[in-house]
Amino acid sequence: MRILQYLFLLLALPAVAFPQQRQLEFDHFKTSAGLSQSNVLCILQDSRGFMWFGTREGLNKYDGYKFTIYKNDPNNKTSISGNYISSVIESRSGDIWIATAGGGLCRYNILKDQFNSYKHDEENAASLSSNYLNSVAEDGKGNIWAGTEETGLNMLNVKTNQFVHYRYNKNNSNGLGSDNISGILNDSEHNLWIGTKDKGLELFNPNNKTFTSFVNSEINNTTISYYNVYSMFEDSRHRLWIGTNGDGLNLLNKTTGKFINFKNDVNNSNSLSNNQVHAIGEDSYHNIWIGTENGGLSVFNPGKKIFNNYVHDELDNASIGSNSIYSICRDTKGNMWVGSFTGGIDFLNADNRFEHYKHNSLPNSLSNNLVLCIYEDAKQNKWIGTDGGGLNLFDSKTGSFTHLLHQNGNNNSICGNYILNVHDDSEGNLWIGTWADGVTVYNKEKNTYKQFKHDASNPAGLASNNVWVITEDRDKNIWLGTYGGGLDLFNAATNSFTHYQFSFDNPAGISSNKVYSLFEDSNGDLWVGTDGGGLNLFNKKTKTFTRYVHDDVKNSIAGNNIGCVFEDENKKLWIATMNGLSCFNERTGKFTNYTTSDGLPSNNIFGILEDKNKNLWISSGHGISNFNPTTKTFKNFDVVDGLQGNEFKAMAYCKDRSGLIYFGGNNGFNLFDPGIVKQTPFEPPLLLTGFNISNKKVQVASNDKDKSPLKEDITEARAITIPYNSSSVRF
Repeated sequence: MRILQYLFLLLALPAVAFPQQRQLEFDHFKTSAGLSQSNVLCILQDSRGFMWFGTREGLNKYDGYKFTIYKNDPNNKTSISGNYISSVIESRSGDIWIATAGGGLCRYNILKDQFNSYKHDEENAASLSSNYLNSVAEDGKGNIWAGTEETGLNMLNVKTNQFVHYRYNKNNSNGLGSDNISGILNDSEHNLWIGTKDKGLELFNPNNKTFTSFVNSEINNTTISYYNVYSMFEDSRHRLWIGTNGDGLNLLNKTTGKFINFKNDVNNSNSLSNNQVHAIGEDSYHNIWIGTENGGLSVFNPGKKIFNNYVHDELDNASIGSNSIYSICRDTKGNMWVGSFTGGIDFLNADNRFEHYKHNSLPNSLSNNLVLCIYEDAKQNKWIGTDGGGLNLFDSKTGSFTHLLHQNGNNNSICGNYILNVHDDSEGNLWIGTWADGVTVYNKEKNTYKQFKHDASNPAGLASNNVWVITEDRDKNIWLGTYGGGLDLFNAATNSFTHYQFSFDNPAGISSNKVYSLFEDSNGDLWVGTDGGGLNLFNKKTKTFTRYVHDDVKNSIAGNNIGCVFEDENKKLWIATMNGLSCFNERTGKFTNYTTSDGLPSNNIFGILEDKNKNLWISSGHGISNFNPTTKTFKNFDVVDGLQGNEFKAMAYCKDRSGLIYFGGNNGFNLFDPGIVKQTPFEPPLLLTGFNISNKKVQVASNDKDKSPLKEDITEARAITIPYNSSSVRF
C-alpha cells in the first residue's frame, strides 16, 4: 500500500525559535530522486497534502514516496498541454490549474486524472490571448486569471469557459499599464495585484474594471524601486512584498501606497544578498524568505530588520543546492520547500529541535567535523576538541568559532591537534589532553601555554602522550587518565606525576592502563573507567582500587569498556559501556542494566547527561535517547530528526549552565534545549496513490463505456468494484 505517510511525518514535526543565525540544513530532491528536471519554477501544496513542482520539463506530483511526472503526449488530448510549467495553483473547487509557456492553460481534474486545455484560437475571440503564460491565479469569485508574455491579462469564467481580455491601451489612463505580465496575486482582501515586466505594479478594481498603477519615481524613494516586477507575496500579517528583477525587494503599505525598499549593500553582510528577487515566502517564525539570482537565499527578520544569507557551499552537502532560487513554498506543517535553477528541490524540516554545527567554507566555522570532546569551563566558555582540527572556542551567540591550533616549532601553542579532552582547574587554567602529543596547560587570560609530554628517561613525567580524560577533584588534585599509561596524579609543586598502573601481582591496583573516564561523585569518591578492565573505585586514603567487572553468571556491570560515569540528582550512578547502560546501587552493590531489548537504539553508550526534569540524555552508536528513570522508557532520536549523524563520540557531551545539551560525533555536533525536544504523536491521513490488478496499473475509466473498475482517481475513490476473477490486487 502506497501512502502519504512519509511526507506527512515530515510535515508533522514541531517548531522552535531560531537562534541569532540559524544554520539551515536542507535535504535535496534531484533528478536522481525522480524529479523530471532540476529547474524548479513553481511549487504548490494542495489540500490533500501532495506537493506539486513545475519545471521546464513537466509537472511533478510528490506523495512522500515517489514523483509522478506529467508531460505532454501529442497523441493524448487529455495529457498536459505543455512541459514548461510557469505557475501552478489549486482552486477552491480542488482543481489544479497550470500555466505553461507555449502550451496555454491547463486544468487538472483530480477525479479523472486528466487535463483540460485552454489554448489560443485565432478564430475565437473569447479564447486565451496567447499560449505563453507566466502566471495563473484565482480571484475571490472563482474566476481564473492568466498572465501572458506579450498579450496582456486573461480572465476565465469557469462556468462559460469564456475569456475576457485586458490589454494595454495608451489612450486609456485607467487601463492595464503593460501587456507583459510577470505575476498575479489575489490577496486576503481579494485585491488582484498584477506584476508587469516593464510598468511596475498594477491593482485591479473589479467593480469598474480599472487599474491603479504603482511605478518608480527617481525623485521619490517611497515608490516601487523598479519597473520590472518579478515576484509578489502576501505574508501572514497581510503585508505585500514585491521582488524586482534588478532593484531589490519592496514592502508596500496598502493604506498609504508607499513602499519601503531593501537592496544589496556590498558593505553590509546583513543586507539583501542580491537585487534580483525571483521568489518570496514566509516561514513559521514570520521571517521572510527571498530567493535571488546568484545570491542564494536571504532570510529577512522583520523585528531586527536584518537579512541572514545562505549560499551553496561545496563543502556542505546540507547547504542550499543552488544560488539561483526561483520558487519558495511553506507547507501546512511549516516545512520549507525551495526550487532552484539547477539544484532541484531543497527541503528544510521545520523541526529545529537539534541545532547542528559543522565545518564549512566560512573561515569562522568549526575547524573539523570529527568532534572528540565538548566542555564548558567556569567562565562559560564552550570548547570543542576535534580529531585533527585542534581546539575550537565556540561563540553560541553568533555561531562562530575561534581556532586554537598546534604550530610546529612554537611552544606558545597547543601541543597537538588531536584533542581528546578538555578540563579547567581552580586556577583558571585549561588542561588539554591530546592523542600522541601529551598535555597543554593553557591560560586564556594570560595567553600562556605549558606542555607536558612523556619522557621515557623521566619516571616522574607524564606516563603516556595519549591523555584521554582529565579532571580536578574537590581537593584540587589534577587527575589524568591516559590510554596505555594508566592513571596519573599531578603534583603542582614539582611539576611531576604519580602513576597508578596495572600490575598482575596487585589485585588492589587499577584494572587496566587504558583509562577511558574519570568521575568524582558527591561523596568525593573517584571512579575510573577503563577500556576492557571494567570500572574502578579509587580509595584516596589507602591508594587502592575496588574493581567492578562484567560477569556472565552473576549480577554485574553490563560491560568492561567504560566510556562515561555519571551521577544523577538522586545520587544514582550511571555507567556507559559498550554493552549497554548500567545503574549502580552503591548500598547493595547491585547493577541494573539496560540494552537494546529495553529500548536503547544501541548498546554502545558514550555520554550521559540529565535535564531539569531528571530525565537522562544518552548518546550512543546509533543516535541519542531520552530515558525516563521512573517509567524506565526510552525515546530515541536519529539522523532523520536532525542529528549530526547516528554515531557519537565518547567524550563529546556537555550540559551548559543554561541547561542546553551538546552531543558531538563524526559530523560536527548538536546543540538543543531538552525542554523543547518532544516526539509529537501524529497519525498521517491514509491516501492510496496506486492500484494494480495482476501487476498492471489500473487506469481511470476514460468514459462511461470504459470497463475499468476505477471510475475516479484512486486517491479520491470511495468504492471500487473488482471483478471476481481478479487473482492479484495491490494498492
